[in-house]
Amino acid sequence: MSEETTDRAVIYAGEGRIATIKLDVPQRGNALSIPLMREFRAALQAAQRDPDVAVILLRASGRHFCTGADLGWAAAREQGNEESWREGNEALVALLHELYGLAKPVVARVNGTVLGGAVAVLCLCDDVVALDEARWGLPELKLGLVPSAIVPVLRQMAVPHVIRRLVFDQAPWTSVEAQGFGIVTQVATAQTLDSHLRARLDAWLALPSAAVAATKRWMRELDAEAFRRALETGREHVASL
Repeated sequence: MSEETTDRAVIYAGEGRIATIKLDVPQRGNALSIPLMREFRAALQAAQRDPDVAVILLRASGRHFCTGADLGWAAAREQGNEESWREGNEALVALLHELYGLAKPVVARVNGTVLGGAVAVLCLCDDVVALDEARWGLPELKLGLVPSAIVPVLRQMAVPHVIRRLVFDQAPWTSVEAQGFGIVTQVATAQTLDSHLRARLDAWLALPSAAVAATKRWMRELDAEAFRRALETGREHVASL
């Protein structure tokens, strides 16, 4: 087993054919700060490059999975700091692009709250095993923010009426509902979360890695240009506000 800590926000560990990426800032709800997003992206790249890695496991420390964009940059524009807002937005878009282009499957273990940009991250995972008690939501509009990076990802997963429910209805939803929306693969209790996760990891490990990678690339390429355009258009609309 080898382990590397990329600063204090993300822990990367490789064991056998599984690379584990852990969001590790529980005191801040594992919020998507600029440093965390950059470390997260670097960890994904490291796992993709490692020929011994067949599956990437995404998990988080503490009682929240991820509470969305860190307001240090997400609210910076309203405070007159355009540069910080742009830097954070670019880091989020780069992270989503990285996830979108991965050839290796990503399995997520969701142990708690999922908000904002974390919903987009999980939409781009291949398998999501979620605690039934986890709370989900997209509070961007309530905070006066436009979900310009989130909506293009939702369009990969959900039909228009579901997207409207997620974006405009500020009521939180459950993991069971997230499964109905197509984000969650399997809902588990606190007692069964890890056993369900292990079963999903084993299922991916049983598949030929080369065939999985080729299929993932082909499926992503079918919509790659539309995904890129949607992200670019979202940034243009936000920039014009």
